[in-house]
Amino acid sequence: MLNFVRAFLHIHYDDRMNAQSLLPIYAWERRSRRSVVMLSVRQSLVIVTFFLSAFAHAQSALKIGLVVPQTGALKGAGKDVASATVAWASEHNRSGGLRGRKIDLRVYDDESSADGAKRAATKAIADGVELFVNCFGTVACIQIAKEAQAANLALLGPIAGAEVLREAAFCNVFSTRPSASQEMAAIFKYVTTVGQSETTVIYQDDGFGKGYRDVLAKATESTKGFRIKNQFAIDINTRNFDDVAAKVIASGEAFSVVLLCNTPNSIAMINALSKRGYRGINFNLAAQANSTFITAVSQEVRANKIVASFVTTAPPSTSRAAAATGYRTALASWAKESEPGYVGMEAYVNAAVLEKLTEGFAPARIDATLRRHPRDGQIGGIPMSYQPESRTMRGWLDIAVVSQTGQIRHQ
Repeated sequence: MLNFVRAFLHIHYDDRMNAQSLLPIYAWERRSRRSVVMLSVRQSLVIVTFFLSAFAHAQSALKIGLVVPQTGALKGAGKDVASATVAWASEHNRSGGLRGRKIDLRVYDDESSADGAKRAATKAIADGVELFVNCFGTVACIQIAKEAQAANLALLGPIAGAEVLREAAFCNVFSTRPSASQEMAAIFKYVTTVGQSETTVIYQDDGFGKGYRDVLAKATESTKGFRIKNQFAIDINTRNFDDVAAKVIASGEAFSVVLLCNTPNSIAMINALSKRGYRGINFNLAAQANSTFITAVSQEVRANKIVASFVTTAPPSTSRAAAATGYRTALASWAKESEPGYVGMEAYVNAAVLEKLTEGFAPARIDATLRRHPRDGQIGGIPMSYQPESRTMRGWLDIAVVSQTGQIRHQ
């Protein structure tokens, strides 16, 4: 445009045109120049703003919600889960994050209760988390799953065996551990290997305990010829551990007792049984493979020569698997005060599943990604296979026994 103006002036200028007559033309040229310059500046600003916005979005931190007990009865297990997950995130951030995005791990306290879990999940969603990873305990995980589902967010790796979390209604939940019935079936199968065909079950009389009790039939069906000899309930209000222990002893010789209880109630029940002279095997679920439970039970085993065993859904942290090495290294760097353990190892593996999710973190995208590679689920050397009907990455399942010296051996 400016070149055209200059050409016009050159062609039409003659001696008869004085400077005064050219003023309007010069003024028009100056206005045109300013208009072009202003237009160029505005266009540049728009373009720069667009690319900066796109770059910022591409590089924005990945907000992940971690809701676990930091206070209350389950805070010990919550600490194991939080330490492992924070260590995983910190280790990745040191090397650039996850696929170019820094990990912004937000930790919330579920207060060891359903109401606390609901409040924490609601707060996390308001804070803009893109998904949830890990949680501890059936009661809390169900509440978190509900809030996440309402916001169309995924919950990856709930540390809970509740069957409901694996049903179609919770299509936003992706597990890596076996269900409650599969855990109990593993216990029953182990009991049969030593010539026994029955067991006694003790459950805490609340949603957690009843949820596990309700799938006993499913678990026994998978173990031919096995049966439940007796069932006794712990009143969570009166904490009648001694009464229940007395009933177990009065019912006749019991080779094994399966405890469907949380960590503090399991410890209290084992102590009550020991005081009553029970010397059979105390079996526990995988959620009790945490440092608080193992420390307390190991002391009881050494002092009173009882036998304690529990399910593990992750290999021991001392194993040679790459995930175990990564877990130990990450804890040593970022959570020196934490001791490696089974629940922490499980939490670390759950977080590591995020590394497989290359197509996004919405529930539908996670499902599609895992369906595409159902048998290619190696997580740190731990073979896993995806079962779409329950959205579960099936992997490790084992029985650990606490020896009389306090050492843990696997079957």
